Amino acid sequence: MSPFATSAPVIVAVTMGGVLLVIATVMALRPKAGTGSLGWFIIATFAYCILGLAAAMQLRESDGLRAAAMQLLALALALILLLLCQPRQTLRDAPRQGLASTARIVVWLTLLGIPPTVGFHAKVMLYRSLLSVGWGGMAALAIAVAAAGVLPALSAIGLPPPLPLKGARAAVAVVLIALIVILGLYPQPAISLAGMVQNLAKSG
Repeated sequence: MSPFATSAPVIVAVTMGGVLLVIATVMALRPKAGTGSLGWFIIATFAYCILGLAAAMQLRESDGLRAAAMQLLALALALILLLLCQPRQTLRDAPRQGLASTARIVVWLTLLGIPPTVGFHAKVMLYRSLLSVGWGGMAALAIAVAAAGVLPALSAIGLPPPLPLKGARAAVAVVLIALIVILGLYPQPAISLAGMVQNLAKSG
């Protein structure tokens, strides 16, 4: 456990984050989860945010708040991209299209924290913040959850493809995919933005 004194709100937050991570992972790994597995890993990302906030509550000088902000940024980009790919007809009738399939893969990559995506840096920052407050067990759980997500991500490749993206939706999808990858390769702008959020919270 942590060498620091732990208050009741911190215990509640870290417990909530850990329990939510476990539940989301178990539900996502069900054999019949199908497309629902992605939704459960979106919930798991919220759990990562809670853990980051808990670390910030435990030790104000930690990067927990910045890690939570990075997680929210990665999640927001992934959710917008995912909404663009939502089908408007039965999936089995949808023709295969490279851009929509690529978008779905990028969503998985950034949610699981796999490079080169902004989600990778968000996850690394979170692991470090958990370790900095002495929560090695929770850091191990967070890493294990991300690793377990590879299984449903691979299964998603065999699911019916999303509908083709056309016009403005296609243009926005290209921009989002590029942004997720560019921030994964050059994370400093995202890290600076998360740092601003952390500084505002500390000064508040």
